[in-house]
Amino acid sequence: MFKFALASMKYHKRATLIYIVFLTVSSCFFLLLDSLQESLPVLVKQTQDLIDTSGYQEGKQVIFQQLQTSSQRLLLYYDQLRMLLLLVFSVFFFFLVLIYQRKKAEEFAVWYQSGSSFWSWVFLNLGECLIPLLLVTSVFSFLFLLCQYSLGKLVLLTHLEFMDHLNGASLSLHISDNQTLNQLFIRFPTTNDALVASIQLTSKQWLSIFFTTLLKTMRTLLLVISTIGFTTLISYSYWRYRHWNNSSH
Repeated sequence: MFKFALASMKYHKRATLIYIVFLTVSSCFFLLLDSLQESLPVLVKQTQDLIDTSGYQEGKQVIFQQLQTSSQRLLLYYDQLRMLLLLVFSVFFFFLVLIYQRKKAEEFAVWYQSGSSFWSWVFLNLGECLIPLLLVTSVFSFLFLLCQYSLGKLVLLTHLEFMDHLNGASLSLHISDNQTLNQLFIRFPTTNDALVASIQLTSKQWLSIFFTTLLKTMRTLLLVISTIGFTTLISYSYWRYRHWNNSSH
């Protein structure tokens, strides 16, 4: 069945390319949001530890409260964005499967007339939906291994942009000019004095965040693709199957 799925994907090159592009772009958005959700608690915890060890006492509890409030608002905002993205992905994926099945109407007729089973057709097409997901997962795995530094900066800067959007720049972050991996300077303007704290996540920490994110994202996409794909394929293929069965009598 795997070989048949690959052969069908090769035959329908244009449709396969469109699906892979759609899956890749969607995965990028899911991975970004999931990385933000996974990294925020780590960054908040490390910031609190740095404040504790810095000896800075004046207004510390106010800063902690401000940091917790901001992080909770950010997490809620990320959850809402992810739900919206999940809805948009589900709708687009459903229509892609439906359009692709309509395009393969003649192939279904040949498959039916050859005596092949209804379920083999369903699993063949489901395989065409899932194989590209395996390819995308592999590509992003290598990307995380090779581009930790750049991706870490992207995640941290995105946190800053969303934080400024939600909190009006109550916290300000600055990227350091040196080449130390993902080192930031965070300034808390809560008093006349300012605390400038340095945050540095190690390569191991970023890899843990990114691969936890990858697992979460691909698990979500696998569930959505399997559920919607399987349901749509059964419903549409069964309708086609009944149509050809009635036509033959």
